[in-house]
Formats: sequence, structure tokens, C-alpha cells
Amino acid sequence: MVPLVGVLLVLMAVFPAVASAGDRAFTVLGTDSKFGGLPSRGSSISTEVSRDVRALAALPDGRIAILGVAGTVSVIDMRGRLVDIARLPDPVVWDPEFGYDLEYAPDGSLLAVYGARVHRVGLSGSHELVPTGDAVDPRGLQPLADGSFLLAARNRVVHVLPDGTVRPIVGSGRAGRPREGPATAVPAGQPLDVLQLPDGRLAFTENARGTVWMLKDGTLRHLAGGEPALAGSRAGDSRRSPRRLTFQAVSCCGWALEGSPS
Repeated sequence: MVPLVGVLLVLMAVFPAVASAGDRAFTVLGTDSKFGGLPSRGSSISTEVSRDVRALAALPDGRIAILGVAGTVSVIDMRGRLVDIARLPDPVVWDPEFGYDLEYAPDGSLLAVYGARVHRVGLSGSHELVPTGDAVDPRGLQPLADGSFLLAARNRVVHVLPDGTVRPIVGSGRAGRPREGPATAVPAGQPLDVLQLPDGRLAFTENARGTVWMLKDGTLRHLAGGEPALAGSRAGDSRRSPRRLTFQAVSCCGWALEGSPS
């Protein structure tokens, strides 16, 4: 019997992104920085394309939540129709390089990264800003079972607790390319997404050179990437760097968590 191997899957910005819920799957993101659209409100998903999409999340009941480029949070219902549930506040200053993410949290809400801030959105339409302390310019996050979440932000990865406490996990807070060493003493670079693995280890993607890093026992180690095929055409080109991480248990093939082919 072949043992299961944990594999990190890096979803590149140039690949379509798919959200699956049961036997339902929607491919909603297109290529590069110009993402494909979804139907306008109330229309059939197969007949009209007019809304740009930046992030999506599968809900436990089979619906798909999406975050639009203008900050609209919507849900594709079981009939394939789009229903708006919230409109996030506009950013004070617009930046085309803002991060976008949307994740379903264990408490039944959605956590969204939009306009350089983190938002909590209820499926009934409620909305609140989530303080993130000195973790600015958020890019990606992962909700945890205890109501906290991990956040990839500028020059650091942090753990945001339910009471608002922000604990540094990776990064000294100084700018610079990440390197191996004590996790809170070395630069974290420009983290784009963060993922906690089933065994408690933490991985994140980094923008400047298209790299993936692993945190284990307080030490940051390079896992993969940095090759021209993964790196952006220039430092900081987030359109062509690895953006999203997910975890999958497989019996063969792919990149094992120690950073070598399985």
C-alpha cells in the first residue's frame, strides 16, 4: 500500500481557478490580471457575462460565494443564479495591486480581503471591518477553527485572534527578500497567501521571486520556487507569481512537503 503524501498545490495567477462543492464546480477566473466575468445580478450563469471576479469560496451547502472587483460579495445559488449579499466600502485610495481573497469561516461568515483591509461578511448581508494592527496591505488569509485567522500582509505573516490581538508569525517587519532562519527575525518578503497544514506547519507564497516557504518549529525554510518559470517578469509582479495555496492528500506525484518530488 502506498502511503498518502501531503502535497501543496500552488494555484498560479495564469491558471483558471475552480471552486468545488459536492458535485458542483465553477470555473470563474480567467487568465493573467484580467479575470473572467460572472452574470449580472439575478441572471443565469450561462447567458450573460458582465462582472469581473477576484476571489471565490465554496460554501458547505453547495453554493459559491464570489468577491467582485468593485467589492460586491455575491452568492451563486443552487439554480446557478447570482444574488448580491453585501457591498464592501470603497478604499480610501485605490491601488490596482490591492490583494483580494475570500474565505468561508467556521462561524458561518465570510472573510474578505479587499481595499487593503479585512472584512467579515455575514451571509445575511452584515458587514464589519476586522482590525489587523500593524499588519498592513493584506493579501491572503486562512480562517482557523477557533475563530482566529492567519493573514499574509506586507513584510509579514500574522495570527489575528478573536479578541483582536495580532501575533507575528513570520517576518521581522523589515523589507527584504525572505531567507531561511528564525521565522520572526528574518524578512518575510511580500507574502501573498498563507496556509496551515493538517500537522500544524505553515506555508506561504511570496511575491518577489515566486517562492513557497515553510515554517516548522519556529524556523523558516525555502520549499519551492524561485525559478524563472515561477518568478514575475520583474520583482513584485504579483500577476505572474504564485498566489494561492491549497492542500491535498495524494498517493503519488507532485511536490511533497519536504520540497522534493514524491
